Formats: sequence, structure tokens, C-alpha cells
Amino acid sequence: MGEAARAVTSRTIYVRFHGATSKYAGRYRDRVLDEWAAFLQPHLEAGCRVYVYFNNDVDAQAPVDAQRLRERLSAWVPTRAGSQSPAAG
Repeated sequence: MGEAARAVTSRTIYVRFHGATSKYAGRYRDRVLDEWAAFLQPHLEAGCRVYVYFNNDVDAQAPVDAQRLRERLSAWVPTRAGSQSPAAG
């Protein structure tokens, strides 16, 4: 799959993953999720709202990959007020 364009134009960010190996299929490599986490982290720290959707549903990879990305971003969790803050650790 080709490299996705990354353009942030507001304080709300939407990312949609459609498949790693073909449309709606395949598990994303660690390197890809690491790169996206590194890209999203500063935006989370700046208080942006980030929504990520995985649509690689073949073989139920979407929930697995969503959890893998979430783990990479686990230092930042929503607070009750809806803003981002570091997780206690």
C-alpha cells in the first residue's frame, strides 16, 4: 500500500486505515503503527482531538490494530473533561 498523505488542517484529526496488504485486509506492521503514533503524539499533547478508524476487517484485524495503536499512545488518555492528559504511571 502507498504512503498516506498527512495534512493537519484543524484541531480535530481523523485518520482512516483501509488495509495494510489490500483494501480492507491485512495487519499493519509495527513500523507503520510506530510512525503514526509518533506523528499523532505531538498533536495529542497540543490538545487536538484525534479519531482513528481501522477498516481492515478481513480476518478481524481492525480491532487488533486499533488496540496496538492505542498501546503506543497509552501515555495520553482522555480525561473526564474530554482533554488529553498524561496517564498516571
